[in-house]
Amino acid sequence: AYDGSVSAISPLLRVPRPYALAMHALMVKHHLGLRMSTDPPDDFNFMQAAKTLESSAHRALTEHGKVLFDTVCNYELSIGKSIVLRLPASPQAVQSYAVRHAKPTLLYWGGTQEVMHTFELCFRISDAGAVIFDGVKLVRREMVEDYVDSIVWEGKTLADEFDVEKMSFAAHLDFRSNDIFGEMSTRREPGDIFERGEVVVEEPWETKYVDVAANLDALDEGSSNRQTQSLRLPCGQPHEEAKTDSQLHRLVAYLNRNL
Repeated sequence: AYDGSVSAISPLLRVPRPYALAMHALMVKHHLGLRMSTDPPDDFNFMQAAKTLESSAHRALTEHGKVLFDTVCNYELSIGKSIVLRLPASPQAVQSYAVRHAKPTLLYWGGTQEVMHTFELCFRISDAGAVIFDGVKLVRREMVEDYVDSIVWEGKTLADEFDVEKMSFAAHLDFRSNDIFGEMSTRREPGDIFERGEVVVEEPWETKYVDVAANLDALDEGSSNRQTQSLRLPCGQPHEEAKTDSQLHRLVAYLNRNL
């Protein structure tokens, strides 16, 4: 299945990938001990990962590929006991391979191309009636993939895999930095919103969202190293859209829907 016609769950990213890529990742990860910066930090279990590839092996592997895969699995089960690998060869097999791969497809530059997070702005009301923006919560996550459809988490699917509770602005930054492509998403400056931890609006009923939006722009900074984030208000309106509307008291508008 060198052309991507069969997919399997990646043993590293745990998302659907072309079978050839998933098998390649299994062998390289285990036998060479190599890892990418995007790999999960947890321990790698070869046999558990191999199970995700076994079900499609009859459609994705050549006869030689099946023998090699079975031999490697048996080697793992025997905890390193020496096993002899025998692969039958013939001129016909070589010719068949040459015809099949006359126009090879390069898959190894593919994979996850972008991760997109959508966060919802959170607030609380002080005893004096001030609105205090003090956190966000993850409401949607999407991974844009090569060769397969984008993978979207939201609602129950999101809650099953990720923390969807309210997080502080600093915790939001940590969440992004620990996700894939997050290395360049952790830039901070003295006194920024991540250090202050909150934005206080003393007179919310007299304040338009456009008047405070600039303080929240860092939560809606767009793309950084193939990781994109967007901020939305509790009423569902995007931050970028709301901050350009100078006619309505947007702060009041969405507070009325959430109180």
